[in-house]
Amino acid sequence: MLNMKEVNKNIDEVEAFYAGPTAAAVKLSFARIVKDELFGAKGLGSVSLRVLVAGDKDMFAGVVPKGTSFVSNEDVARGELDFPDCSFDEVIIFNAFDEKRLLDGFMREVWRVLEDGGKVLFFAPSPISFWRIDKRTPLGSGLSFCPLKLWFRLARLRFTPLKVRRALLLPPRFYDAKWAEREAKYQFWLAPLAGAFAVLCEKRLIAMPPKVRARIFSPKVASSASPATTAFLKP
Repeated sequence: MLNMKEVNKNIDEVEAFYAGPTAAAVKLSFARIVKDELFGAKGLGSVSLRVLVAGDKDMFAGVVPKGTSFVSNEDVARGELDFPDCSFDEVIIFNAFDEKRLLDGFMREVWRVLEDGGKVLFFAPSPISFWRIDKRTPLGSGLSFCPLKLWFRLARLRFTPLKVRRALLLPPRFYDAKWAEREAKYQFWLAPLAGAFAVLCEKRLIAMPPKVRARIFSPKVASSASPATTAFLKP
């Protein structure tokens, strides 16, 4: 039976976390990865970029450009996005899944709304880390993934994985903004201690044979695709 007292306690602890200095350091770490991998020299003022954030929007408030669209965990659970085909250039996902069975259906929807050549930055908690066992942080809940397994799962869903970035290389008790600024230098040496990681992948249609392209969408998604998309995917 669900213990609502325990659930409410965890919610209060996570809210307290976001109000503290550790959350600011985590945001800084994730912001550096987002800037390096998605925005680059364009910076956060790139209003031309169409960005979608799925999951924990509090982690990316102030990190993404103005006009960014957000979808909640409830939208993720539905497995449907109320956006037309090819609506976004970049998608950021963090702590969006409560069950692994939701991943495949939602990522097919991400494929549909992502522009050809668009990128997905998939943040996930590491399954074994100090951050995972600390329920006072948002990384202590939601699904965790092994980087290699997530890499191959995204590849099976027709995305092209490009790289893995690790973050939160110290336990929450010792993590601060100064460390967040320089942790990129220690990714190789402290990789086993990483509390989270990000898999960067890309949507590439041109590299796929026509028959593979035709099988990308499930029947439900294919029936709702625009005529241009349907024509492009025909073998």
